[in-house]
Amino acid sequence: MRRRITTVCIIKLRLLPMCCGGRCFTYDARSAKPMNGWLRGNRIMLFKSTRGQAPLLGFADVLLQGLAKGGGLYIPESVPVFSRADLKRLRLLSYPALADEITRHFVVGDLFSAADNRRLTMNAYASDVWESSNVVPVVKLFDRVYLAELFRGPTLAFKDLAMQLLALQMEMALARRGEKLVLYGATSGDTGPAAIEAFAGKRNIELFMSYPKNGTSDTQRRQMTTVLAKNIHVMELEGTFDDCQDTVKALGYGAINSINMARIVAQIIYYYWSYFRATRSNDEEVMFSVPTGNSGNMYACVLAKRTGLPVKKIIVATNENDVVARCIKTGVYEPTGVVATSSPSMDIQSSSNFERLVHDVVGDAAEVARLYGQLKTEKKFSVDPGLFRDLGIVAGASDTSQRHQMIKHIFDVTGKREIIDTHTANGLVIGLPHYERDVPLICMATASPVKFRPVIEEVLGVSIPLPERFADIGEREERFETLPADAWVVDAYIKQQLLEAA
Repeated sequence: MRRRITTVCIIKLRLLPMCCGGRCFTYDARSAKPMNGWLRGNRIMLFKSTRGQAPLLGFADVLLQGLAKGGGLYIPESVPVFSRADLKRLRLLSYPALADEITRHFVVGDLFSAADNRRLTMNAYASDVWESSNVVPVVKLFDRVYLAELFRGPTLAFKDLAMQLLALQMEMALARRGEKLVLYGATSGDTGPAAIEAFAGKRNIELFMSYPKNGTSDTQRRQMTTVLAKNIHVMELEGTFDDCQDTVKALGYGAINSINMARIVAQIIYYYWSYFRATRSNDEEVMFSVPTGNSGNMYACVLAKRTGLPVKKIIVATNENDVVARCIKTGVYEPTGVVATSSPSMDIQSSSNFERLVHDVVGDAAEVARLYGQLKTEKKFSVDPGLFRDLGIVAGASDTSQRHQMIKHIFDVTGKREIIDTHTANGLVIGLPHYERDVPLICMATASPVKFRPVIEEVLGVSIPLPERFADIGEREERFETLPADAWVVDAYIKQQLLEAA
């Protein structure tokens, strides 16, 4: 059923009463406050704004608030550093246990105990959720070149690895605070299905997800629009992903995109996991090639390196929407118009998480605020590109022909064993020229080729069957609204849906 909204009632109220168990709470995700006095006394991890215009918060508040006041993004005030002795111990752990060990340094505090974190990570990465008992298989392609298959979760994309944990964390936090939360996110194809799968049916949460019209694959769209849970609301916006993301930032509801720091924390885990599988000892360095759109996956790799993972080089791979690659190479950050490509999840010109990296390299929140103020007025800013090189970060962009040639090449050299998607192909096109035989190269395989079947089948001349759980997805009922990419119209629609559900 394809419904289109024709009229919208504009509701000006910013606070919305919601009821749970007979009690009503008036909440606004934009005004989350620290709990009384716990921040410093308990010595928990604190998070600061990239622009320095918001109070320090603990993990639970950052989890539920998302964006920082003043327009910045939250980052850790400091990061834990794992020693070589720690790495020796971590190397022996299962994925759920490794997740617990890494995330507890960021999570445990006012609301989550060490026992809570252990239970949440064990449940999020339980074997029955994932195609592989290892959660993330690390596959050797040839020599010392590996794929970290991040797409073995319920929606066939790397976003599942953070979203499954995030949903459990939010559900626990809201239950303990006696609150409800409205989440609003934008997706270029993978975040939406992963969030909807993770949050469908969750108590105390209403999830609204927007995607750009004609900006995702058919499979990605149907993974969102065929989920009929009452707390899930899907919107097709007439614009690009950047337009969708702009409405998210303008409205300031709870964040589900990787602008939420909790997403980044969960993504650090698989860099450690894949390092341990591609190396023989903790004395070795590795290189990671990371397909990049909104830069959350890339920034998680940067944090992994900062916490002590022996990373020689971080290779940032983009498609024709190369705003991040251009800035890393030249120092000039200048978004241009979005170009539609065969790797649509990376069709982004306004890369939100890049602000976190900019903060890391310039080292000053006031300077970040100045640069992003300049971006707003002059449509660009500049930094010293040597600062990226000092962190071991390099970048490049691929085009359609290169991606398709790489898909065919990998299929052939692996004896028709390995089929990669167009996003992973970006990573290999840019990553392989940096390969050194004595340093393992790990490409982050971000999505299953199943999600982009028409393109892959045309390139390889083979049929790619859908997994059994998606075999009938083309016949399922769809439910979504088509709206203009206008923040006020979207806001009115969200409030209309919440009032109808009350």
